[in-house]
Amino acid sequence: MREQLLAARNLVMGTTNILLLAVPDGWRVLEGPSQPEIDRWSERADQRWMSEGRATYRLVAVAPEAPEFARAEVELRLTASPGSSGEHAVRHGYTTVRRGLLRRREVPAAQVEIDCPPTRRRLQLMLVPSLRGGAPTARQEDLRQLVEVMLEGIRCH
Repeated sequence: MREQLLAARNLVMGTTNILLLAVPDGWRVLEGPSQPEIDRWSERADQRWMSEGRATYRLVAVAPEAPEFARAEVELRLTASPGSSGEHAVRHGYTTVRRGLLRRREVPAAQVEIDCPPTRRRLQLMLVPSLRGGAPTARQEDLRQLVEVMLEGIRCH
């Protein structure tokens, strides 16, 4: 397991942290199709944290026998919204979502939700396999592995 800081960098506003994400060994965190959108932030210990906004990343498992190829690919959609002032809480679950344009199909998905009172936000992470050739690029087992490691090492601030 290793820890990856997800952050948005802006020439004018500086760096805004999003999340310290734990990923399994053999997985890489890559940028998504667009830059993170930070609508609001809060500050804690001289660091800025996204309190409202969204970001998309790709989580890719490399094939051990051919590291230039992805064995699995999962889209991570992260949304931050104002949260409650209760205690730190983490919830997770598994579901399916419909993907594709013309041939829509059910694919496995996972969701992790984190309440972070010190930064006054709720983070929602949705993990959904990409589609390639009409088939999902990750299995349910891949999602379970990602969620297990995230729950073990995720840090919201």
